[in-house]
Amino acid sequence: MNYLAALVLVGVGMDEHVAFTIFVALMEHPRYNLKHLYTNRLKGVSEVSEALQAEMEQEMPLVMERVLALKLPMFTYCMTPLVGLFANLLEIDISLHVLDRVIL
Repeated sequence: MNYLAALVLVGVGMDEHVAFTIFVALMEHPRYNLKHLYTNRLKGVSEVSEALQAEMEQEMPLVMERVLALKLPMFTYCMTPLVGLFANLLEIDISLHVLDRVIL
């Protein structure tokens, strides 16, 4: 979540008030509702990981077989939500562009 907060802060020119407002919206607005991922012992992340694993087992069994061969629970892959994931992997300009699209 710290990557998301930092990305929002950079994206709004280090304006802490605007960044806070956006971050609260990402956590609480029904459209995004990212806070459910981090409550009740990460219950939201568990739900997402279970749904992802079921979908992958049905739609991509060969990929899922390789993922399971790594002996890491699906929960490990889902700890970082989508926005945080791209923030970790892509250059800052691309991350900000994706963040713009998510928020708009």
